[in-house]
Amino acid sequence: MTAKRHRMLRVLVVVVVWCMSLALGAGHAWADQHHGIPAVPAAPAPGAAPIVQPTTLQIPAIGLVAPVVSVATVMQPAPFLGGQTVSSFGVPPDGNSVGWWVDGPLVGSPAMAVMLGHTLVGNGYAVFNRLGELRPGDAVTVVGDAGAGHVDFRIVDVVAGIPKGDPVALQGALSSHSSRAQLALITCGGEFDRTSRSSADNIVAFAAIV
Repeated sequence: MTAKRHRMLRVLVVVVVWCMSLALGAGHAWADQHHGIPAVPAAPAPGAAPIVQPTTLQIPAIGLVAPVVSVATVMQPAPFLGGQTVSSFGVPPDGNSVGWWVDGPLVGSPAMAVMLGHTLVGNGYAVFNRLGELRPGDAVTVVGDAGAGHVDFRIVDVVAGIPKGDPVALQGALSSHSSRAQLALITCGGEFDRTSRSSADNIVAFAAIV
Protein backbone atom coordinates (compact mmCIF):
# COMPACT_ATOMS: atom_id res chain seq x y z
CA MET A 1 0.00 0.00 0.00
CA THR A 2 1.35 3.46 -0.90
CA ALA A 3 2.22 6.15 1.62
CA LYS A 4 -0.78 8.13 0.38
CA ARG A 5 -3.11 5.24 1.24
CA HIS A 6 -1.53 4.85 4.69
CA ARG A 7 -2.10 8.57 5.33
CA MET A 8 -5.71 8.27 4.20
CA LEU A 9 -6.33 5.43 6.67
CA ARG A 10 -4.77 7.44 9.50
CA VAL A 11 -6.63 10.67 8.77
CA LEU A 12 -10.11 9.27 8.13
CA VAL A 13 -10.76 8.06 11.66
CA VAL A 14 -14.54 8.04 11.19
CA VAL A 15 -16.01 7.59 7.73
CA VAL A 16 -19.69 7.77 6.95
CA VAL A 17 -21.18 6.90 3.59
CA TRP A 18 -24.53 8.39 2.73
CA CYS A 19 -26.17 7.15 -0.42
CA MET A 20 -29.12 9.38 -1.26
CA SER A 21 -32.20 7.18 -1.04
CA LEU A 22 -33.86 7.36 -4.43
CA ALA A 23 -37.56 6.57 -4.60
CA LEU A 24 -38.09 3.86 -7.20
CA GLY A 25 -41.87 3.63 -7.03
CA ALA A 26 -44.13 2.35 -4.28
CA GLY A 27 -42.20 0.42 -1.66
CA HIS A 28 -38.81 0.92 -3.29
CA ALA A 29 -35.89 2.98 -1.98
CA TRP A 30 -32.14 2.76 -1.80
CA ALA A 31 -31.10 2.73 1.83
CA ASP A 32 -27.35 2.85 2.28
CA GLN A 33 -25.16 4.62 4.81
CA HIS A 34 -21.93 3.23 6.23
CA HIS A 35 -19.70 4.25 9.14
CA GLY A 36 -16.01 3.68 9.69
CA ILE A 37 -12.89 2.55 7.86
CA PRO A 38 -10.29 -0.14 8.51
CA ALA A 39 -8.01 1.64 10.98
CA VAL A 40 -5.37 -1.12 11.08
CA PRO A 41 -3.89 -2.78 7.96
CA ALA A 42 -4.46 -6.50 7.76
CA ALA A 43 -1.71 -9.02 8.38
CA PRO A 44 -0.17 -10.54 5.25
CA ALA A 45 -2.29 -13.25 3.67
CA PRO A 46 -0.80 -16.70 3.04
CA GLY A 47 0.52 -17.22 -0.46
CA ALA A 48 0.83 -14.64 -3.20
CA ALA A 49 -2.15 -13.03 -4.91
CA PRO A 50 -2.12 -10.68 -7.88
CA ILE A 51 -2.90 -7.02 -7.29
CA VAL A 52 -5.86 -6.19 -9.52
CA GLN A 53 -7.86 -3.22 -10.71
CA PRO A 54 -11.27 -4.82 -10.06
CA THR A 55 -13.81 -5.05 -12.86
CA THR A 56 -16.16 -7.84 -11.71
CA LEU A 57 -17.28 -9.31 -8.38
CA GLN A 58 -18.50 -12.91 -8.32
CA ILE A 59 -20.23 -14.58 -5.35
CA PRO A 60 -21.77 -17.90 -6.48
CA ALA A 61 -23.56 -18.64 -3.19
CA ILE A 62 -25.93 -15.69 -3.75
CA GLY A 63 -25.90 -15.82 -7.54
CA LEU A 64 -23.97 -12.58 -7.88
CA VAL A 65 -21.96 -11.45 -10.89
CA ALA A 66 -21.65 -7.66 -10.88
CA PRO A 67 -19.48 -4.98 -12.47
CA VAL A 68 -17.18 -3.02 -10.18
CA VAL A 69 -16.73 0.74 -10.43
CA SER A 70 -14.30 2.99 -8.59
CA VAL A 71 -15.61 5.21 -5.79
CA ALA A 72 -13.60 7.82 -3.91
CA THR A 73 -13.82 9.60 -0.57
CA VAL A 74 -16.38 12.41 -0.42
CA MET A 75 -17.66 14.90 2.16
CA GLN A 76 -21.37 14.51 2.92
CA PRO A 77 -23.91 15.14 5.70
CA ALA A 78 -24.67 12.09 7.82
CA PRO A 79 -28.34 11.95 8.88
CA PHE A 80 -27.70 9.35 11.59
CA LEU A 81 -25.09 11.66 13.13
CA GLY A 82 -27.29 14.75 13.35
CA GLY A 83 -26.57 15.91 9.82
CA GLN A 84 -22.93 16.77 10.48
CA THR A 85 -20.66 16.76 7.43
CA VAL A 86 -18.11 13.96 7.56
CA SER A 87 -15.66 12.11 5.34
CA SER A 88 -17.52 9.38 3.50
CA PHE A 89 -16.98 6.41 1.24
CA GLY A 90 -18.49 7.09 -2.15
CA VAL A 91 -21.08 4.58 -3.36
CA PRO A 92 -21.92 3.11 -6.77
CA PRO A 93 -24.34 5.11 -8.95
CA ASP A 94 -26.90 2.33 -9.31
CA GLY A 95 -28.11 -0.93 -7.80
CA ASN A 96 -26.43 -3.17 -10.35
CA SER A 97 -22.79 -2.30 -9.66
CA VAL A 98 -20.38 -2.59 -6.74
CA GLY A 99 -18.12 0.26 -5.67
CA TRP A 100 -14.44 -0.30 -4.83
CA TRP A 101 -13.02 2.39 -2.52
CA VAL A 102 -10.00 3.61 -4.50
CA ASP A 103 -8.54 5.65 -1.63
CA GLY A 104 -8.09 2.47 0.41
CA PRO A 105 -6.04 -0.71 -0.03
CA LEU A 106 -5.69 -2.44 -3.38
CA VAL A 107 -7.56 -5.69 -4.05
CA GLY A 108 -5.11 -8.56 -3.59
CA SER A 109 -2.84 -6.65 -1.21
CA PRO A 110 -2.31 -7.79 2.40
CA ALA A 111 -4.52 -4.95 3.68
CA MET A 112 -8.31 -4.85 3.76
CA ALA A 113 -9.87 -3.58 0.53
CA VAL A 114 -13.38 -2.15 0.83
CA MET A 115 -16.30 -2.67 -1.55
CA LEU A 116 -19.79 -1.27 -1.14
CA GLY A 117 -23.13 -2.07 -2.73
CA HIS A 118 -26.76 -1.05 -2.43
CA THR A 119 -29.62 -2.87 -0.75
CA LEU A 120 -33.09 -2.18 -2.09
CA VAL A 121 -35.99 -1.78 0.32
CA GLY A 122 -39.10 -3.23 -1.28
CA ASN A 123 -39.62 -5.72 -4.07
CA GLY A 124 -36.71 -5.23 -6.41
CA TYR A 125 -33.09 -6.08 -7.14
CA ALA A 126 -29.98 -4.50 -5.72
CA VAL A 127 -26.54 -6.02 -5.86
CA PHE A 128 -26.11 -6.71 -2.12
CA ASN A 129 -29.71 -7.62 -1.22
CA ARG A 130 -28.55 -11.10 -0.17
CA LEU A 131 -25.18 -10.21 1.37
CA GLY A 132 -26.39 -11.18 4.84
CA GLU A 133 -27.06 -14.74 3.63
CA LEU A 134 -23.36 -15.47 3.14
CA ARG A 135 -21.69 -17.96 5.45
CA PRO A 136 -18.04 -18.75 6.31
CA GLY A 137 -16.45 -20.74 3.51
CA ASP A 138 -18.49 -19.18 0.70
CA ALA A 139 -16.35 -18.26 -2.30
CA VAL A 140 -15.78 -14.71 -3.53
CA THR A 141 -13.81 -13.84 -6.67
CA VAL A 142 -12.65 -10.41 -7.78
CA VAL A 143 -11.73 -10.30 -11.46
CA GLY A 144 -9.20 -7.73 -12.62
CA ASP A 145 -8.95 -5.82 -15.85
CA ALA A 146 -7.54 -7.41 -18.99
CA GLY A 147 -4.54 -9.60 -18.26
CA ALA A 148 -4.49 -8.90 -14.52
CA GLY A 149 -5.99 -12.20 -13.43
CA HIS A 150 -8.27 -12.61 -10.43
CA VAL A 151 -8.17 -12.89 -6.65
CA ASP A 152 -10.00 -15.68 -4.83
CA PHE A 153 -11.40 -15.16 -1.33
CA ARG A 154 -13.43 -17.15 1.20
CA ILE A 155 -15.91 -15.59 3.59
CA VAL A 156 -14.61 -15.74 7.17
CA ASP A 157 -17.37 -13.82 8.97
CA VAL A 158 -20.58 -11.86 8.41
CA VAL A 159 -21.50 -9.17 10.92
CA ALA A 160 -24.99 -7.64 10.96
CA GLY A 161 -26.64 -5.06 13.21
CA ILE A 162 -23.81 -2.51 13.11
CA PRO A 163 -25.65 0.68 14.17
CA LYS A 164 -25.23 3.76 12.00
CA GLY A 165 -26.00 5.99 14.96
CA ASP A 166 -22.72 4.93 16.57
CA PRO A 167 -19.95 6.85 14.74
CA VAL A 168 -17.28 4.25 15.53
CA ALA A 169 -19.26 1.01 15.23
CA LEU A 170 -18.37 0.19 11.63
CA GLN A 171 -14.79 1.32 12.13
CA GLY A 172 -14.55 -1.06 15.08
CA ALA A 173 -15.98 -3.97 13.12
CA LEU A 174 -13.54 -3.43 10.25
CA SER A 175 -10.55 -2.97 12.54
CA SER A 176 -11.34 -6.06 14.60
CA HIS A 177 -11.29 -8.22 11.45
CA SER A 178 -8.22 -6.66 9.85
CA SER A 179 -5.86 -9.41 10.99
CA ARG A 180 -7.71 -12.14 9.10
CA ALA A 181 -9.62 -10.50 6.24
CA GLN A 182 -8.38 -8.76 3.12
CA LEU A 183 -11.79 -7.77 1.75
CA ALA A 184 -14.82 -6.11 3.36
CA LEU A 185 -18.17 -6.06 1.54
CA ILE A 186 -20.50 -3.46 3.04
CA THR A 187 -24.22 -2.81 2.68
CA CYS A 188 -27.23 -1.80 4.76
CA GLY A 189 -29.56 -3.83 6.93
CA GLY A 190 -31.93 -3.56 9.82
CA GLU A 191 -35.08 -1.51 10.14
CA PHE A 192 -35.78 1.12 7.48
CA ASP A 193 -35.89 4.67 8.87
CA ARG A 194 -38.38 6.66 6.79
CA THR A 195 -37.20 10.01 8.12
CA SER A 196 -33.63 9.55 6.94
CA ARG A 197 -34.70 7.20 4.11
CA SER A 198 -32.01 4.73 5.09
CA SER A 199 -31.75 1.45 6.95
CA ALA A 200 -30.61 1.78 10.54
CA ASP A 201 -27.71 -0.68 10.47
CA ASN A 202 -24.85 -1.96 8.36
CA ILE A 203 -23.95 -5.49 7.34
CA VAL A 204 -20.35 -6.45 6.52
CA ALA A 205 -19.13 -9.68 4.97
CA PHE A 206 -15.42 -10.28 5.57
CA ALA A 207 -13.32 -12.44 3.26
CA ALA A 208 -9.76 -13.72 3.30
CA ILE A 209 -7.51 -14.44 0.33
CA VAL A 210 -7.07 -18.13 -0.44
